[in-house]
Amino acid sequence: MLRLGFVGVGRWARKLAESFRACGAEIVAHDRGTNYVGMAPPPGYELSALPGNPLVLPGFGVRMPWRDQLADKSIDAIVAVAPPEITTEVAMACAAAGKAVCATKPLFDHPE
Repeated sequence: MLRLGFVGVGRWARKLAESFRACGAEIVAHDRGTNYVGMAPPPGYELSALPGNPLVLPGFGVRMPWRDQLADKSIDAIVAVAPPEITTEVAMACAAAGKAVCATKPLFDHPE
């Protein structure tokens, strides 16, 4: 079974996640990129019963910074559905780490 990490969990990421799950993949981690400590959960998130009540997004595994996803040997590939400003950074880091990546935005905004 393909085990995926997600960077970005907006509307498009949720649609992609449905497709990956339909093909038998498991989404084990995600990085939303924003810290909501002391704030109400964003839409779709829930507070867990764990100490500190970390936010969880049902169906997206544990919340894990994307750089930690790179180091996690149990994650086969990362799906970057992030803002264009960081998509290139995520994709290049995945390549350097030998981790497969699926990017939904153009990777380069300049020809160099």
